[in-house]
Amino acid sequence: MIRTALPFRTFLICLTLSVTPRAIAQHDMRFFVGHWDFSIWSTEDVSGAPAFTGEWFVEDGLDSALALVDRVQLNDGPGVQGGTFTRELIAFDSHAGRYTRTIITNTGASYSFTSSGWNGDELTWIGEQRSAAGIVKLREVIVRTGPGSFTAVFHRKEGDVWVLQSNERLTRR
Repeated sequence: MIRTALPFRTFLICLTLSVTPRAIAQHDMRFFVGHWDFSIWSTEDVSGAPAFTGEWFVEDGLDSALALVDRVQLNDGPGVQGGTFTRELIAFDSHAGRYTRTIITNTGASYSFTSSGWNGDELTWIGEQRSAAGIVKLREVIVRTGPGSFTAVFHRKEGDVWVLQSNERLTRR
């Protein structure tokens, strides 16, 4: 009996050690769950009026694994057509050990990103936008500024240079 208990106990310890960091990381990503107001500028200066505003609704899509499902509704600005502007899925890819993020817009564009997760209060997504105009490489850096707020800055790659695309401020309702 002792011979079989020791390997089983070792198995449980190894299983716990392999699952715990992933579970913590998934829980940490759930920071986004909720109803958010956002403002977006196309410049680094955010002191003036934003180019447009909207709402981001994020819900937990699965009970036992990370699958955040969300949508964006624009209040004003370019592309306002009423109703939902985007649908998004954020999930943890356990094989690759990183997060994936897919966004589809009502204009026919799609975005795909990957991230290794939070590094303190900073989260970086690297990916691309695909649209009728072509493919654009993107980088988004999110910084938690409090328990109910964060900034998100998008850059697009032009040649070898990252150029500001948008500067966002989000606040939880």
